[in-house]
Amino acid sequence: MFATQALLKPILPVAILLACFWWGFQLFQWNLVTAPPSSTRHPSNDHIPAAHPDRPLILYAYAESATARENLGFFLRKGLHAAADFVFIFNGETNASRLVPDAPNIEIVERSNTCFDLGAYGEVLRKDDLWTRYKRFVLLNASIRGPFLPTWSSSCWSDLFLDRLTAKKKLIGMTLNCQPRMHIQSMILATDKIGMHNLLDPALAASASVADQFGTADDPVGLSGCYSGWNAAVHAEVGTTSLITSAGYEVDALMTALHSERSAEEYCKAHPDSGDLLWDKRYFGGNIHPYETVFAKTNRNVDKEFMAALTEFHLRSEITSYTACGSAGYVVASRLSDADPSLSILVIGCGPDNRDDSTVVHPIFAFGRMATCGKTMLNYSSIKEPRTAERVINTAGKVRLQLLEGAWLVREWLLPFMKKIESYHGQGSQTPMANQVGYPAIKDLQDFDSYNGVQRNLAYIGKDGKRQDAAHKCLFPGSRMGSTRICKYL
Repeated sequence: MFATQALLKPILPVAILLACFWWGFQLFQWNLVTAPPSSTRHPSNDHIPAAHPDRPLILYAYAESATARENLGFFLRKGLHAAADFVFIFNGETNASRLVPDAPNIEIVERSNTCFDLGAYGEVLRKDDLWTRYKRFVLLNASIRGPFLPTWSSSCWSDLFLDRLTAKKKLIGMTLNCQPRMHIQSMILATDKIGMHNLLDPALAASASVADQFGTADDPVGLSGCYSGWNAAVHAEVGTTSLITSAGYEVDALMTALHSERSAEEYCKAHPDSGDLLWDKRYFGGNIHPYETVFAKTNRNVDKEFMAALTEFHLRSEITSYTACGSAGYVVASRLSDADPSLSILVIGCGPDNRDDSTVVHPIFAFGRMATCGKTMLNYSSIKEPRTAERVINTAGKVRLQLLEGAWLVREWLLPFMKKIESYHGQGSQTPMANQVGYPAIKDLQDFDSYNGVQRNLAYIGKDGKRQDAAHKCLFPGSRMGSTRICKYL
C-alpha cells in the first residue's frame, strides 16, 4: 500500500496538470469560433447567430387580436422545441412579445403592421441574408392553433411538414385551395432552400402572376413584395404556389382528401369547385379535424366548443414538442426495440457521431463542454426573482430552477420527470464517508431548515464510470447487439 502511494505522489500532479491543460485547450479552441450571443429581445434580426446548416428556421407572424393571443400562447407551450431556430415577428402595436421565453434559439422581431404576413416574412428573411443560413423553413401565422397530435403519435410537428419536402416537392402546407386556381393556403408553409430562393427572388415575382379577381398579371407574388391591401395579399398567396410549379416543382398538403388523387393538379381536376375548405362544413360536408392537418384555423368560429375542449385537453397534457423533437427519439427507439426485438428502427439525427467520445463520456473532460463560450452550452439567462431579493439561492441548482420558472410559460414542466427519479441515487455515493466524519445524511438540503450535512445527488454516471447521455444509454447499446436493432444515420 505504501509503495502504491509513493508511486502516485509524482504522477498525480502531472495528471492534474495534463487535465487542466486539456481543458484550457478546449476552451481556447472554442474561443476561435464565433460563439452565438445570448438571446436578446430586439427590434431587428441584426444579432441572430449563425445557424447550424441542418437546423430548420421557423418564422411565426403575429398581429394583435384575442384569438391570435390565445393561439400564440398555445404554440409557446406546445410548439416550441430545441431542434429548430424560431423567429417571432410581431406586427404593429402589441405587448405579446413579453410572452415569448428567452432562449438561445428564439429571436423576436418587432415591426410596423405593413405588407401582410407574406411581405413580413420576406422582409425578415432578406435582412442580412438570414435565409441563406438555413436549408429548410416553416412559415406560420397566429390565425391557426396547434400543433395538435394524437396521444399515440410521437412525431415532431415541424418534421411532419419538412419531411414531405423532396427533390420534386418544394412547398408543403396543411390545405389545398383550387379557387381561383390551385394553391397551398399560406397560414402555414414549409419549403427548402430551392423553394425559398424562388419565393424571395424579385425577378421572378411577376413571372408567375396570373390575372384574377384579386390582382393583375403585373402584380408581384411570393415573399418579395410589400402588399398594401387584402386583395394584393391574397393575389400574392395564390401566386406563391405558381412560383413553385412554374419552376417545374410540385406542392403538397397534409389534408387527406388531396391524397385521394395522384397529385395536387389531379385533385383540382377532380374537384374544380373545391375552395377554402376551412369554413364551416366546407370539407366535403364536415370540418377538418386538427389531427389531420396538425393545426386548426381558429378565427372563423368553426366548432368553437370542440376547439375549446381539445385545446384544454392538450394544455393539461404533459407532452410538449421539447419531448418529441430532438434526442427524445433515442428513448422512443430504445423502447420500441425492447418491446419487439425483431424490429429494425431507423434513427436519423444531426451532428457528429459521439460514440465513446472522451469529451462526452468521461466526467472530468465533460466539464469542458460546459464552457460558456462553447458550442454545446445553451447559456440560458436567468431572470430577476423578487421573492429572493433578486439573488440566486444554491448556485449549483440555479439552472434547474430556471427551467422550472414561469419564463418558459410551461410552469414546472420538468416536475413530473423529476418526481419519477427523485428516489434514484446511482450506485453508492459519498454519503457513508461523510457520515463517518460526522456529517449526517439529510434528505433535502434545500428545505431552508437543514444545514451542516450531506445530501445524495442524482447520478448520471454508470457502473463503468462513464456519463450516460441519451445516445449512450438508449441508442448505442441497441446497435451493438448481434442483429442490429437500431440503425443510426448521422
